[in-house]
Amino acid sequence: MAIDRAEIAAQLRREIKRGHYTPGDKLPSQRALAADLGAAPNTVGEALKILAAEGLLLVRPKSGALVLDPATSGDESSDPVADARETLGALQVGIREVRSQLNALDRRVAEALERLPR
Repeated sequence: MAIDRAEIAAQLRREIKRGHYTPGDKLPSQRALAADLGAAPNTVGEALKILAAEGLLLVRPKSGALVLDPATSGDESSDPVADARETLGALQVGIREVRSQLNALDRRVAEALERLPR
């Protein structure tokens, strides 16, 4: 059974609290985390969003996830426009990944149909 985003978030949360990742550390890429955890990169991305909403991470598309200091991350004023831009950018990346997967699946189905006898 595949690991879900809540389980991944819980595991990363424990690693942060235990000091495996400390404030200022950059987490491994989503793909690297996915490979280590046996999960899909999109699932890892959703887990990172959960931790970002909790104030444990700062997630920036194409820049990765940075561990925040929970004691100070709540004190900084948040820019809602920048937050929306980051969230929408992450969604756009996810949509492009899904579209690419669907296109590949469509090609495989078309190839399978061509191989079937008439």
